[in-house]
Amino acid sequence: MARLIAAVFGSLMLGSGASAQVISLPNGQIVNVQGGVVFGDASGQAPARDGRQAPPGTATLRGRVLAGDTGQPLRKAQVRINSTGPNAVGLPPENRLASTDADGRYQFTQLRAGRYNLTAQKGSFIQLQWGQLRPNEPGKPIDVLDGQPIEKVDFALPRGGVITGRVVDEFSEPVSDVQVGVMRLQNVGGTRRLMNAGRTSMTNDIGEFRVFALPPGDYYVSAIYRSGNNPLGETD
Repeated sequence: MARLIAAVFGSLMLGSGASAQVISLPNGQIVNVQGGVVFGDASGQAPARDGRQAPPGTATLRGRVLAGDTGQPLRKAQVRINSTGPNAVGLPPENRLASTDADGRYQFTQLRAGRYNLTAQKGSFIQLQWGQLRPNEPGKPIDVLDGQPIEKVDFALPRGGVITGRVVDEFSEPVSDVQVGVMRLQNVGGTRRLMNAGRTSMTNDIGEFRVFALPPGDYYVSAIYRSGNNPLGETD
């Protein structure tokens, strides 16, 4: 009978672009196969909803997404734009997703006047909001006017850190389907608490996990095994 209780492995410190390994893995190559996902029109135009097309705007916003360490363009990076201010009566808020081309370029056309937030992300790079000077700091909204062309809204994404490892039971047997997450100490109401601070990963059939795109900092790594509907459990 194997039992795995929620555990915190310990504190890890990651530098920009660093890769940390929690537990040594057996020798052998690990291949990460990532399937392609099509998010729609690369122009970032909003699709029609239920056959009803909202009146198009007249503004355009363009930019590039680059790797912060090399300055090379990032292809198929995802850029999302969201309206943050009040919308015209009867019109839905803007919420679009565009994908960059081979030169790292993206664009949003037919934007309505308003205030918008933009975020960019790709793979193991750290997600950034437009106007962020550092990860975990607030970004800045962009004000768009009717008919306005906005150029050079560029992002330089830092390469994130990676934590990899392996989860085993008391018999050193690998445990699959364990949820692994990262946490950081944050001030909440004057009290320092451990808060979720990134993606989660599930262990595979040999107990391996990989958490990526992490900003520099100190992290605690937790592992939770869920059996059925119980948050903690055991298997025979």
